Amino acid sequence: MACISDWEERFKNEGNEMELKLDDNGLLGESVEKWSGEFKKKHRQLLNRCEQLNRDVHSLLFSIKVHTKDGREVITACLLMRGVEFYQAAILLLEKGMSTSAKTAVRSLLESVFILRAVAKCDKMLKAYIDNNEIQRLKTINKMLNNPNSDEVLQEEDLHKIKDEIKQKGIKPTNIKEFSEHADMDDYWYEDIYSLWLSPATHSSVRDLERNFRSNDQQSISELRYGPEDSKAGQLLAHASYCLLLGFSAVANVFEYSLKKPSDLKKLWDEHVAFFKAAMSGCPPDFN
Repeated sequence: MACISDWEERFKNEGNEMELKLDDNGLLGESVEKWSGEFKKKHRQLLNRCEQLNRDVHSLLFSIKVHTKDGREVITACLLMRGVEFYQAAILLLEKGMSTSAKTAVRSLLESVFILRAVAKCDKMLKAYIDNNEIQRLKTINKMLNNPNSDEVLQEEDLHKIKDEIKQKGIKPTNIKEFSEHADMDDYWYEDIYSLWLSPATHSSVRDLERNFRSNDQQSISELRYGPEDSKAGQLLAHASYCLLLGFSAVANVFEYSLKKPSDLKKLWDEHVAFFKAAMSGCPPDFN
């Protein structure tokens, strides 16, 4: 049998000078604040740059004028808003030591940016993204019709009507990998980061659960582990930031956004790219 580890003992065993004893509030308790303070000190330079990027993205959002009848402008602006929200969520979660939840937020950020960049660059993908809504409507209505507890008043005719519309328009579902391909992000970003590194945490795979236990010399589980951690938090933040930058640049191109001096935007972009590229280097091959 194995007990959930005493975090005060765990930190001592791992050579960390900080002592932490979780109370019944877990990661919502006041005891995590000390850990959070140490995390912010350790990653101060990276967090400062993340905060600057966050401000720059908001500066873009608050500066653009969206033509509400232009589908590309509306969708890309909304996706950037969605993406920066996931980005901020990831930072807040990592500051509390919730690395698994932060990975889920970053994975959602990647999805937003895949679609954003594809829609920004390609008329075909703009149409595909809008058409995907019809596919989703069909799935939703089908589920409602098969759910005896649904309060929605729907008929089989509604289902057949949407099926006919989809058939007439020749609509085919477009998956997230296809969006990543048109975003020029299908190799490293989709295959390595989205699929190999982040998906196991999102789907609670057996492999990802290994972070929650420790094995002894006999390869038996000796303890279960629960509490804040910052394993590869710097790598995760750097990747999230660079991904957000890719979304930022796509929206900037759609709206032909610039600062008072065009050179200022390029300088700003170059500084962010150089910093986060350096922080991304050496991403572990095991993607744990």
